[in-house]
Amino acid sequence: MKTHLPFIFFVLFALPSYSQWKEISEEAFNIEQVTYSKFDNPDAVYLFHNGGIDFPTPLMLQKSHYSRVHILNEVGVEALSTLEIIIPAQKGNFFFRGGRTINMEEGKIKTTYLKEDGIFIDEIMDGVLRIRLVFPKVKQGSIIEYKYSISTSRFLSTTWTFQKDYPVLESNLRFNPFQAYEYQVVLKGAEVSKVASRNYFGGANLAIKDVPALKSESYVSNLDDYRTRAIFQLVKYVNQDVSQDFFESWPALSDELLKRLEAPAVKATKKINKKYYSDIPLEMPPNEKMEAIYTRLTKQMAWDSTFRSYSVGKKLAKTYKNGKANSAEINLILTYLLRNQNIEAYPVLISTIYHGKAIKVYPIIDQFNHLVCMVMIDGKRYILDAASGKTDYRKPPMYILGQEGFILKKDKISWTRVSVPIASSNEIHSEIYLEEASILTGNVFQKLDGYNASIFRESMENDDDDSEDEEEVEISNFTIDGLKQNLPEITIGYNFESLDLANQIGELVTIDLFKLWRRKANPFTDDERIYPIDMLFPSKEKKIIKFFIPEGYDIESGLKEKFISLKYGELVYSLKISHNEQERTYLLESLFQTNNYQFPAEKNQELRDFFNEMISLESELLVLKKSSNENE
Repeated sequence: MKTHLPFIFFVLFALPSYSQWKEISEEAFNIEQVTYSKFDNPDAVYLFHNGGIDFPTPLMLQKSHYSRVHILNEVGVEALSTLEIIIPAQKGNFFFRGGRTINMEEGKIKTTYLKEDGIFIDEIMDGVLRIRLVFPKVKQGSIIEYKYSISTSRFLSTTWTFQKDYPVLESNLRFNPFQAYEYQVVLKGAEVSKVASRNYFGGANLAIKDVPALKSESYVSNLDDYRTRAIFQLVKYVNQDVSQDFFESWPALSDELLKRLEAPAVKATKKINKKYYSDIPLEMPPNEKMEAIYTRLTKQMAWDSTFRSYSVGKKLAKTYKNGKANSAEINLILTYLLRNQNIEAYPVLISTIYHGKAIKVYPIIDQFNHLVCMVMIDGKRYILDAASGKTDYRKPPMYILGQEGFILKKDKISWTRVSVPIASSNEIHSEIYLEEASILTGNVFQKLDGYNASIFRESMENDDDDSEDEEEVEISNFTIDGLKQNLPEITIGYNFESLDLANQIGELVTIDLFKLWRRKANPFTDDERIYPIDMLFPSKEKKIIKFFIPEGYDIESGLKEKFISLKYGELVYSLKISHNEQERTYLLESLFQTNNYQFPAEKNQELRDFFNEMISLESELLVLKKSSNENE
């Protein structure tokens, strides 16, 4: 067993109580049983996922899990023979309470128990543990079972997940809080209407049946936003004559956090402003002051890569001098430095895309994992995030695009949405020549800016694409500029030679001019869609292709000019064509623009049709024919 454990966390292996396993019948191994027919060809099915949330001590919450999973094919075997449990950094304990694999062999039920040598523990980042349970003798038709508990001293809020990546026949939760605690329960997810609840004194039973697997769809920033779950938030502590409220309303949450944040921020930024920002003239226009303060701060301070919603140290002046801070500290310093310059600025609680969308129905503090700064100048709003390290303060980082943030104002409920009014562009200019009947050569210049540049930059940094290009294309004289994080655009240039874009058939030559750059597949493949569509930001893609018609050939047929648009111009695509016989050139100009980038699921068919037509237009071929003079 590989173990790397932070000193605040303990892994304990309780003696498994195998006598407490639920009985299993021979009928449970029947893959064709009718209870699975309601799901769409699953690789595995959770026969049940049960658990409980209780308090062994007043200051310790314990969450227990007991699951039974039927593995139906080889895909399920590969996915579930090793179970991964990720445990965030927190004080507490992990209790392994047993695991087993059950098979039907020669008409008899055979059980193999998971032993200690099948358990692996790694610390994958500061305080975050990954526990892997490797089940023995797993094959198609196996049933695996496991039990474990996690205890933690963080009990302000906790979540129970009903919906899995595989269908669940039944999930039951018994919530049994400490008698002095009062919790609010919030249900979220696409299947939440199926959750049955029954309250009892101080607690509740929650149950759901026949939960489909969480379905992956294109243009969903975080699938977990739609996962069916129950969230428990502590709202009150009552014990004899002592009563304390915990964020029972949004104004209460705002007031409480401002009490914690304002005192250290005001004290620190007065010192910081006097020592490092006193040279900024008071008469400087507010926009210029905002940019100057943001730029200077991001040069002085580096983000330590940890997201925090409201956790800040008491000595922020020292944090500034040290030059490294968590996301809450660096943006809180930014907020109050701006206020020192008489600029209207507010701290904003937000959840990153990877953490999930904020729930506005109730003030659940743990749903936030980040703090940013909102600035108002002449009625215009700016969302600043000094943790992103970008010098372009007008462009919020991608990890908060589309998210809603709660503005910390006294006695007021205010939200702001992180949106982007300016489209990011991707322009491609190419000149193409037909060297021989089946060989195309050309040169390409490409320019990307905004988020398109950020996505390309990240893909270059990760460089994890090992797939081979389908086209036979040779690239030469490749150049690239702008990969540095602080540059707003990236430019790319190269020459190419291809054996895959032209095809000779007798006297005809067909040429696929868009093939190197068009979308290869429609992102909307399903007849129906479950979740809303979020493209994150507006975008403009422009392609200009100039083809030089070789001597001895004439155009037999070409592509068709077209303009297509979604209703109200939310998406538009145009293809313009010009043929200059004198210069012997054939020019294509295509433009795809998203004027709206967020759509309800009901728009699925319209979007599907739009992309199908756009791909079809760019898939048409230019056909050349040998000139009659050439034939003679």
